[in-house]
Amino acid sequence: MEKIVSISLFDKIGNFLIKRMVGAFESSYRHINTNIIDYLKLENNKKTLKILDLGCSDFKVTKKYLKNVKNYELHAVDIENKIDNKNIKYIKLDLEKDVLPYKNNFFDIIIAGQVIEHILNKDWFLQESYRVLKSKGLFICATENIASFDNILSLILGQEPLSQHTGSKYNTNSFISPHFMKKVSSKFGNKYAHKNVCSYYGLTRLVKINGFLNFKIISLGNINIIFEKIFKIYNRLLIVYAIK
Repeated sequence: MEKIVSISLFDKIGNFLIKRMVGAFESSYRHINTNIIDYLKLENNKKTLKILDLGCSDFKVTKKYLKNVKNYELHAVDIENKIDNKNIKYIKLDLEKDVLPYKNNFFDIIIAGQVIEHILNKDWFLQESYRVLKSKGLFICATENIASFDNILSLILGQEPLSQHTGSKYNTNSFISPHFMKKVSSKFGNKYAHKNVCSYYGLTRLVKINGFLNFKIISLGNINIIFEKIFKIYNRLLIVYAIK
């Protein structure tokens, strides 16, 4: 068995990468919030909005997505969480195989933040999202990028991508990860961890073939702001904004 050696250079690389990751996530929350606000201004929507949060987790990020958004009815779906909040219409189901229990053309906005990478059957997930979204409704899907600069670096070093989860007991993917060989904290191991992560072009094709033709993909997070603007397909995070 290969001996695991802690090398300060790799620790520094890991710390740098984690800062870039965290920064990219925070930027994505602000970006999504801004785009939702802009969409509502464009639509001049004064009715009560129906919003669906797919893969809602504990709603901490949901609050950031919906900052300053008013007059909405929030529906939410997740596979494990138990939500006790009368203001949120929560349903527990498996996004990879279950039918969303809503009528066709039901929601004004659907948000899927950091969930599609946890799903193997992405076509089903996107088809169901398309079905329950209203005409001219907004679909937002944020995810990690398998072709990001840090994942490529990890592969060059002979490791697995940082965005990929393999071991169910320990984080075995890459020695440049700050979580390398640390015990997996979740009691479910990697059952709900990343199963398959898209690239910019892979996500583009998936979105198109599942009905969303009017969309754009924004990418965020790189070594620095110059690289972020020039090498967009290698940025850390991808965000789809699609109008049905």
